[in-house]
Amino acid sequence: MTVNKERGGPPKTKFRSWIVLAAACLIWGYLLLVIADGRYAGDIRGFLCLGQSMPHPPVLATAPTPGRDGYDGQFYVALATDPFMRNHDTVVALDNPAFRGSRLMIPLLAWILSLGNAGAAVYIYQLLCWALGIAAIALIARMLGEDGRCPAWALILIVGGGLVASLVRTTPDAATVAFILAALWFHRRGRFGAALGFVVAAVLSREIAMILALGLAAAELRERKFARGVALVAAPAAAWLAWKIYMQIWLGTAFTAGEKILGSPFSWVARKIGEISHGLADNSLLEISGLIAMAASLVGLAAVASQKSRWSASEYTFLGFAALIPFLSYSVFIEAWGFTRILIVLPFLAILIAERQKSAWRRWSLRSVAIAYAMVGVIMLTGDLRAATRGRGLGRATMDAAAHLVKPSSRPRPEKRRRVKMEASLPSSSALVRGR
Repeated sequence: MTVNKERGGPPKTKFRSWIVLAAACLIWGYLLLVIADGRYAGDIRGFLCLGQSMPHPPVLATAPTPGRDGYDGQFYVALATDPFMRNHDTVVALDNPAFRGSRLMIPLLAWILSLGNAGAAVYIYQLLCWALGIAAIALIARMLGEDGRCPAWALILIVGGGLVASLVRTTPDAATVAFILAALWFHRRGRFGAALGFVVAAVLSREIAMILALGLAAAELRERKFARGVALVAAPAAAWLAWKIYMQIWLGTAFTAGEKILGSPFSWVARKIGEISHGLADNSLLEISGLIAMAASLVGLAAVASQKSRWSASEYTFLGFAALIPFLSYSVFIEAWGFTRILIVLPFLAILIAERQKSAWRRWSLRSVAIAYAMVGVIMLTGDLRAATRGRGLGRATMDAAAHLVKPSSRPRPEKRRRVKMEASLPSSSALVRGR
C-alpha cells in the first residue's frame, strides 16, 4: 500500500462535508433556475450556448441560440447524441472533429445513460456536467475532513471562476476535475485500480489530465513502485491512442492539432496587459481579476515548490498545472472564460494543499488562489445575473422564476426572448475556444 503523506488525524471540527454538498446544490440550483428563466425562457438547453451561425444535430433544432458563434458546450452536446460520430450531422456540428472528438468521456456517459436516445442524451449531458462539478466540491470537503481540517474551506470553490464558466456554459471541464479528484482520493486510500480507472476517465474527458497521470506516477516512483508508476501513464495514454486510432479509421482524421496553446515563457503578458490598458477587453474587470488569479497561482506554485520533502500526488499535480501558466500562448489568454477553465483544477488542489501547511504564509499563499478564482467567478455570475434579471432586480427575478417553475403556463411566449440581450455576458466570438 502506498505510503500516505496526505492523510491527517481525526476531524478537529464539527463542520461536516455534507453541509458543503448541500450548500453547493442549493446555490447552483438557484443560480441555474434564475438564469435559465431570465435568459432562456426556462429552457435549460440555453446553457449549451448554441451558435446561430453553427450547424447542430436535428435534435437541437428547437433549442435556444443565444449568440452568433456560441461556445464550446455546443460541440460536446453534439457528441453526446452520437459519440461514435457515425452520423454526418454530428461530424459537421464539430468545429474540429479530430480535437473535439477526443474528449469523449462525458458525452459517452450521457449517451450510455440515455440508452442511445439522442434527445435524452442532451439533458443527461447537462446534468452530468452540473452534478460532477458539484461532486468535485464535495470531494474536496471530504478530503479536508479526512485530513482533520475544516471542510468549510471548500465553500469558496462554489463560485470559482473555472467552475462558473464550465457550469453556466455546460462544458466538461468541471466534470474532468471530479475525475481528477476521485483519482487522487482513491489513490490516497490505497485503491490503485479505482484510481487508475478515474485517471483514464479524466484523460478521455480532457487530454490535459495527463498531468494528473504524471503526478500520480511521480508519487509512485518516489516510493519505488515502478510498475504502478508506468501503469498510471501507460493506461490512459493507451486508451487515448486507441480512441484516436478509431477516429483515424472512421473519420480519416484524428491527429489534426487545434490552435497552438503553448509558447515562449510569459509571451502573453505584454499583449494581455496592453489589451486591458487600452480598453480593448470586453470586460476589463473580469480580465484583470483573471490575471490576479494567475499571479496568485504562481505564488502558490512557489509555496509548494519550496517544500519538496512534503510533495505527494496532490502537490505533484498542482505543480504540473501551475507550471503551465508561463508557457501558455496568448490564444489561451484571450478571455478569462477560457483560461480559467483550462486551469480549473488549481483552486481545488490549492485549498486541499493549503490546509496541510504549517507555515501561515504558505497556507495563505495557497488559499489566495481559491480566493482569486472566486473573485473571477463572482464577476462572471454578475454578468449572467444582470442579463437574466433585465433590470427587474434579483428578488423579482427570483419570484418570477419560482412562479414559472410552479406554473409554466404563466411564462411569457419565449420566441422573442431567446435573443434579447443574451450576447451581453456571453464571451465574445473570439472566446469560442477552437481547438483548446
